[in-house]
Amino acid sequence: MPERFLETASSMVEAPESKKERIPTREEVRALFREFAKGKSLEEVRLREDAKGLLLLEAEAAGPGSGEKTIFCFARKQELNNGNAALVSTIDVMYEEDGIPAGGKVLADFVDGVWVRK
Repeated sequence: MPERFLETASSMVEAPESKKERIPTREEVRALFREFAKGKSLEEVRLREDAKGLLLLEAEAAGPGSGEKTIFCFARKQELNNGNAALVSTIDVMYEEDGIPAGGKVLADFVDGVWVRK
């Protein structure tokens, strides 16, 4: 009886559909950086892509004071080499004063193909 139940149950279970997750384009991320920078001039400082597309993009803008800068960073959802995982693609902002981190926050998450602003 238990074997029959297992056979019946396993034949009813379907494998979940694997849907291909959309990866934001470089232009899409740049447009969001410009929006968040509110008219400040941006300079791209780091770009990483792989076979799937955009992996990392960083851009900097001058901060309000001397020696200050604002850094916008896109990082794609991925499994990391150390076994950890970034569960969602994000755009973060970090602030520096004279090269020292002075805060930051998440500006938007990319969830199910849509940007969710924080």
